[in-house]
Amino acid sequence: MFSESAALAQVRARLMALVQEGFPPAPGVPRILVPVIPWYETCVPHFSILAALLLARRGQVQPVFIVQDLPWPADAGYRLAELAALAPLLEALASHWPVHRLSDQQPGAVIDTAILEAAVKWDVRHWLGRGAITPEGVDGQSQRCRTAGEAIMRRLSPLLSLPGVDRILVPGGVVNGSLIYRRMAVAAGLRTFCYDAGPGLIVTGTEGPGGHHSDLVPLFERVVEDWPQAHDGMVSEAQALLADRERGQDRIIRIPFQADRDTLAGDIVFFLSREHDSNWLDRDCLFDTQSEWLCWTIPRLLAARPDLRITVRGHPRGRLYPCRLSDRALTDLTTLLPADSRVRIIAKDEDISSYDLMRRARLVTAGPSTTCLEAAMMGRPVISTHVSSFTRAAGIAVRPVDRDTYLAMLSRPEAPPPVDPHRAALMYWLLERTSRLLTRCNPIPDDLAAWTDRPIPEWLSDPAALYLITMLETGRSIQEQRAIDALPLLMAGSGPGPA
Repeated sequence: MFSESAALAQVRARLMALVQEGFPPAPGVPRILVPVIPWYETCVPHFSILAALLLARRGQVQPVFIVQDLPWPADAGYRLAELAALAPLLEALASHWPVHRLSDQQPGAVIDTAILEAAVKWDVRHWLGRGAITPEGVDGQSQRCRTAGEAIMRRLSPLLSLPGVDRILVPGGVVNGSLIYRRMAVAAGLRTFCYDAGPGLIVTGTEGPGGHHSDLVPLFERVVEDWPQAHDGMVSEAQALLADRERGQDRIIRIPFQADRDTLAGDIVFFLSREHDSNWLDRDCLFDTQSEWLCWTIPRLLAARPDLRITVRGHPRGRLYPCRLSDRALTDLTTLLPADSRVRIIAKDEDISSYDLMRRARLVTAGPSTTCLEAAMMGRPVISTHVSSFTRAAGIAVRPVDRDTYLAMLSRPEAPPPVDPHRAALMYWLLERTSRLLTRCNPIPDDLAAWTDRPIPEWLSDPAALYLITMLETGRSIQEQRAIDALPLLMAGSGPGPA
């Protein structure tokens, strides 16, 4: 259930102040659809509104708001309560721009059932992974999602063809119906921009079956083929970024890992992702949840190879942010294998560096994570559980075709050959330097509250905001723009590009 916080109230007050300052007239400029989608535990609708206001402030693109006020199963109570809190701000927005509520729209006659079924599938997988529903309740939840999704699709369809609209800004993820917006927008020919909260803000200019990083592949090919004179600088900076991450982990865990190195190394190290198993959704992944991944794979692996030592590493960021599903996966594995000396489970709060574990592993396996690239940069063989555009382009082992093949690959006495560390470093540079804006301008309530707690004129001078707004105005992805901006410095050997 929605619980109002001081941070959310502060953000809304700052957004209201920006609305009240007024905006320049901008006749004839392109229009962008901005869905206002309540989202549990974050301030996604607040962030969407902020991006729209910054765009309108520049006067090059005008927003058209779509308020999703239709309930979505398992989150309806939260959704309606948050919309009630947003009501005064939405009313103020309506005095400047169109604000369309889905509940007011006349439903269209035709929907794409493939989009609907994909949304139902991913949403049910998400709630199943969170424990919000049980396997016995999947059929009922599927039908509720299908009914809600069809209502959203029928009312959204006419709005995607409004005059002058040629682009849309949509939150990432696959729950609460946002996948419906993205897939329908792509089918309608709109330029589709996605954002997600990670370590900073993750932004992309395309939406595709390879996940949110699908637009990195052509950019990576340009890096490899067109800019070889910058490779040394990119690799050096990638190594520096990795070293900085390792130092950051030392600060998180406080005590460097010194003791018991040999016994903790492990032949195979499983690295968990930071947070929601929704990170695994909308990807071609072998497992629905991290718990299923560990509890299916490790017992079978030990049966096939009794001589193996296995280490499972919880994500250390769990000391700073909630990692409930990662914690649950470790708890489930501990319950399944309560006293097996061949398996060492390292929780998020143990003072052990993941990078020390990585260097001493014979083989690293992980899900959709930059861990794959980091291990490859260290010369470690990697097997991933999913198909990812950025890992595949970097030459990391493509996800096995099925679980049995994955198990067979892990069971082999010989590890697969490591990938080219140089190629992995180039992709790591792209991900870390161009995809993530290390900024508090993101959909986390406390972060966004701190970011907006400044004089309004400073908002548009923030480099992160400028990159975001330029992407939405021009249609050029942030990845491409930031890579191009960094090239002169890298080719001149004068250090990193813009932060």
